[in-house]
Amino acid sequence: MSFLSRSKNVWESPKGCLMFSFTLQMEDARVVPLVQYVVSLAITEAINDVCDAKGMPHLGVKIKWPNDLYLNGLKVGGVLFTSTYKSKKFNVSAGIGLNVDSNKPTTCLNAVNQEMNSATYQIRREDMLVAFFQRFEYLFDIFLNKGE
Repeated sequence: MSFLSRSKNVWESPKGCLMFSFTLQMEDARVVPLVQYVVSLAITEAINDVCDAKGMPHLGVKIKWPNDLYLNGLKVGGVLFTSTYKSKKFNVSAGIGLNVDSNKPTTCLNAVNQEMNSATYQIRREDMLVAFFQRFEYLFDIFLNKGE
C-alpha cells in the first residue's frame, strides 16, 4: 500500500511491515522535541534485543538522525512525530514503520538476517513490538529522570 504525503514523498507499507503509533502526554515543553531521539534509539536497540534473545548477531540497523532507519545503506524504516497542545499538556504522537518481512520497496530485517546467518528463525513483528515498548519504557525513564 502506498500513500502520497503533502511533500510528494511516497510512503510504502507492503505486507510484512510493522506499523504502529502511540501517544504520550507531557507538560514540559523543553523535552517534547527530544522524544523523537528516544524513540529512534529504542527501535534500533529493540532490534538488537530480539537478535540477542534468539542468539543471532546484530543486523546493524543505523539511525539517520533524527528519524530514518537504514540497513546496509537502504532505508528499512522511519519514525514520525506530531504534537498538539491542549489543556496545558502536549500530546506527542509517534508513528513507527519498520520493514520486517518484505523486500519491497528496499530491503527488510529478515532478508539481511537470512544473508548474515542462514537462520531459520524469522524475526516476527509481534516480537519487535514487545521489544520496542520494553526498550522505550526503559530509555524514556532514564531520559526523564536522569537526562537533565
